[in-house]
Amino acid sequence: MFVNEVQTGNLIEVEVVEIEEKDFEFLSEKDSQFKVFVWKEYKGKEVYKLRLKDSKAILGLMHIVDHLNPNIDAIEIKLLEVRNDNIGKSKKYDFITGCLIAFACRMSFIREHNGFLFLIPKTSLIKHYSQNYGLEYIPPFGPNKTGIMIVNEKLAYRLIKQFLNE
Repeated sequence: MFVNEVQTGNLIEVEVVEIEEKDFEFLSEKDSQFKVFVWKEYKGKEVYKLRLKDSKAILGLMHIVDHLNPNIDAIEIKLLEVRNDNIGKSKKYDFITGCLIAFACRMSFIREHNGFLFLIPKTSLIKHYSQNYGLEYIPPFGPNKTGIMIVNEKLAYRLIKQFLNE
């Protein structure tokens, strides 16, 4: 699995692994590059980090939930955050979000959800997830105030092939 170093176009090897206890200390520091979520609140939950394979620098974080209820039968990406210096036009690395979503797709197959996953997006990210990764937006209905974005089996295979090189 690789991220793209934007300035050079070089592909840099990365890996997704479960977060370690010591990482929570780093993430709670004032100068942390992860400021959207309070990650220490997710100790003991299923949290993964995408890191550079050689330096171990963390580029992205993701919290997933395995829904075993047959009415849901999917993996939910509960939280996903890319390090601040990898957002926007001046980012150093690209493909971070794609790698994390593809990893969640792989977990969905491993856990027998047939690649299905969903997330509840921030409104500002709906277009981004749809255009860049192919997620389908299902608008809110009934008492729900927010819609969801979904990945089906076909898209899951495509994302795994594209971002995980499998």
